[in-house]
Amino acid sequence: MNNTAFRVIQSPQPGYVYLISAVGTGKFKIGKTSTSVESRIAQLQTGCPIKIRYVYHAFVEDINKAEKDLHLAFKQFRKIGEWFTLQLDDIKECITLMRLVQIDETAFLLPQQKDEELDDLPKCVEAAEREIEITCFTASNLSRQVAKDLIEKLKNDAKLNQTEIIQSLWECKKGGSKAWTEAYAQYKELMGE
Repeated sequence: MNNTAFRVIQSPQPGYVYLISAVGTGKFKIGKTSTSVESRIAQLQTGCPIKIRYVYHAFVEDINKAEKDLHLAFKQFRKIGEWFTLQLDDIKECITLMRLVQIDETAFLLPQQKDEELDDLPKCVEAAEREIEITCFTASNLSRQVAKDLIEKLKNDAKLNQTEIIQSLWECKKGGSKAWTEAYAQYKELMGE
């Protein structure tokens, strides 16, 4: 009997690669699904205490390759599994990369699905900008809740005043600089003042 080694060649699997965020954490998931993105988000949301928000998706010829390439492109931002800490420029780049490999899904869809609109880039970038604005506070880009908890701890335990807290957490000096103005505004927003 001949012992020739062989390997199984997988044919490309069409489907969706997607980008979603865990609201308030600054973390984004780059994933894949052969079913609808909507149902995948619903699956992920089940049992997850953090609200998951859609950012973008693309229909691609080979979801395994597309997801692997995206993970490789953002590997330096990987936190755990398929979750990455991305900034706005990274999100824009991820969406652009998805759009580069995106194919027309109408050939793969049932007739009733062909009428659905795909999200356009400006709306997705706008949503990503809102997510970044909402989630990033202090020089360390902390989530809203973490930043609020830290401020309360500095107030109560370290007995720091507002100016000392801002200077410490936002790493800027009091005065009329743009950095101070933005830090002060974020502090007021966080504290609901």
